[in-house]
Amino acid sequence: MNVTPTKEQIRGCLLGHAVGDALGVPVEFAGRDARDRDPVTGMRAYGTHHQPAGTWSDDHSLTLASAVALTERGWDLHAMADEFTGWLFRGKHLPRGSVFDVGGATREAISKLDRGVKPEEAGGTRESSNGNGSLMRMAPAALFCAGDTPEGRRLRITNASRLTHGHPRTLAVCALYAEIVATLVAGSDLPSSLDAARSRLAPVFYSRYAEEEPHLHKLMTADFATLPRSEISGSGYVVHTLEAALWCCLNFPDDYATPVLAAVNLGLDTDTTGAVTGSLAGLIHGETRLPAGSRGDAGIPEVWLAALTRREHLEEVCHGLAGAVSA
Repeated sequence: MNVTPTKEQIRGCLLGHAVGDALGVPVEFAGRDARDRDPVTGMRAYGTHHQPAGTWSDDHSLTLASAVALTERGWDLHAMADEFTGWLFRGKHLPRGSVFDVGGATREAISKLDRGVKPEEAGGTRESSNGNGSLMRMAPAALFCAGDTPEGRRLRITNASRLTHGHPRTLAVCALYAEIVATLVAGSDLPSSLDAARSRLAPVFYSRYAEEEPHLHKLMTADFATLPRSEISGSGYVVHTLEAALWCCLNFPDDYATPVLAAVNLGLDTDTTGAVTGSLAGLIHGETRLPAGSRGDAGIPEVWLAALTRREHLEEVCHGLAGAVSA
């Protein structure tokens, strides 16, 4: 099976990530009750961070930083570290202006990187270091590693996570996400990809990460297509974020827009839940092939793509990563 991502898959995954992020930015931190009363149905302006419609956050900034590092220097954790510090301290990879949203664990780790701490040692390893700040940026690394062996992919992905988040639970979640991405790239549907990823990683999870089994049990065993919405959280906890993305994509499998809006309307960490869901839904469904305002296409709606801040730059980054993975 082909496990080299196509240009279309890379565009779908990364642009889908950006759109999901931008949909969630204006309502970040508001709870589910607020979204049930006033659900997000498209791009909004201002709100939580007072940003124009189509603005993406730290989620996509660090995704761009990862993609640029991979494009320019291949698999090099020091290159990723340079791009991360460039974002936080030197104005790189921003939608506009300055950084307006960054998690505490991410800020702390990138500050360590800027002081010269080794990339593999910068991320926190405490129980409290299980936010979704490394999962949210993992799409380019997962695409880049899609052709690796499962063990090689796991080692690379967990090391990439350690730049900002080094707790074993987060490493396991990022490894599962990357395994799902690799299987989707190879042509499987999402239910089959999740089954295969679980099967390949279970022996590692239950030996290397045995103490994490209670925390990973639902992620590794649940039939998300049958779970009620009440059992899914939109919080910033890394396990919840991947559970939410899988739940949304498995319950609304027919297009890009429906699962991504469902993710944002879970409330709380809406930009990251939207971004991770958007990366999977975009990889599966790709971009729309119809003009703005048309109905009936499953891809990322053109009206949302058109709203993205610095869209041309985002597309250039996609093009660069496509060249790097096919080199």
